[in-house]
Amino acid sequence: MSLEEENFAALGLTGPFPELRMKLWGVTQILSTFLRLPEHSPLCAASVVKTITHLLPDDKDTKLCIRILRTEHRACLDGLVHFVTTPRTDEQLQYLETRLNECRCDLTIPLLQLIHDSDNHLEDQLLSFNGLVSSIFETLGNVVLNGLKIGHISGAMSASDSDSTTKKWPATTAALFPAGPEAAVLAFAKLFKLTKSLAILDFTRIILRHSPSLALQISDCTLFWEVVTEELEVAVDNYRVPDDDQGRHAQSPHQAVRAFAMFLQEFVATFIGAIGQNTASSSLRSFGRKIYDFLVRVLLVARSSPNQAKLETFCLFVAGAAGAAVKAIPHDQRPRRIHPVIVLYGNLGNQPRAWAFTEVFGAISRITAVVKCCSAICTETSESSAQRLRYCARCKFMRYCSNSCQKTAWRSVFLSRYS
Repeated sequence: MSLEEENFAALGLTGPFPELRMKLWGVTQILSTFLRLPEHSPLCAASVVKTITHLLPDDKDTKLCIRILRTEHRACLDGLVHFVTTPRTDEQLQYLETRLNECRCDLTIPLLQLIHDSDNHLEDQLLSFNGLVSSIFETLGNVVLNGLKIGHISGAMSASDSDSTTKKWPATTAALFPAGPEAAVLAFAKLFKLTKSLAILDFTRIILRHSPSLALQISDCTLFWEVVTEELEVAVDNYRVPDDDQGRHAQSPHQAVRAFAMFLQEFVATFIGAIGQNTASSSLRSFGRKIYDFLVRVLLVARSSPNQAKLETFCLFVAGAAGAAVKAIPHDQRPRRIHPVIVLYGNLGNQPRAWAFTEVFGAISRITAVVKCCSAICTETSESSAQRLRYCARCKFMRYCSNSCQKTAWRSVFLSRYS
């Protein structure tokens, strides 16, 4: 018996539809390798079965296969989940590493192959590696968004049994990432670099609400920011406003830019919240300048893009986030002047952009340690038919003015109007 057959036999993967069972094992290995899900995790089991059920065609053989997996051979799925944390021999680890490396080399290698290999529509029955990973992360994100209310679904359950076993999964960092947030962030970065899947970025954004400490690990992960920068540059360069009938699929440049904007907003907001809960830690605040510099670099990339005229809203998001990020920087590390690329957004002619610009200047102005604005001493710096921006020479605070220097309420761009 080969090593592969021994692995399958040990996991209870013998019986009907061995090929599909083998692919299910591959799916679980992806989850266990990159997400480090805990033993017998209902999240792992639910994700695998929900993904398979959603993707397979609606035919008789598929329904039979799913029924077998969920009822008659419950040991199969239980074995898959159990294998996540089971100690493995060097041979098994080498085999797993080889399989994953094959998928990294050629993203078209399917990890989920449907039942009828001899069918003429084979291409319609294959799911590529990155498509599969995207689906898994979409499922994980939906589970988290739905309140982490999931249940064990391996085995036959009546309605009453299902209700009794469905429970709330603890939304804590330790429960979500048993290997620790640092390992989780590195895993997300590797998977994102490998698959270019926006579902991974969306899942990371969603999970930040339940695991604020993840934001601190993201701040310190060089690989994560390198991958985000590379993909953002591609999305910005290829950006186009979608038509009504096209361009709205998940991986379009339009959706990619939107996904990056939402992620940056959520990340900065979570990071500031984490800083607020750890005010005594200077090491946490040291990441603030790194984030600010990254956001400035994002603005520079957008400004140098041939599509810069179409990216004003995105740049507004980033400028507002940059202004908020400054609040988390220690006073001795804050920039002494506004970066010119941010200043550019002070001359844009509508109220929402003025809010974002106010947010930026309001954060920077704290360098002067002046709390109040003196509206009596005011010099005009720019004027247009739509509005005037006035500059208070005493507190160096830029505000939106209609006729005189009037205070405007601070508004969080990434938490209210543009969320």
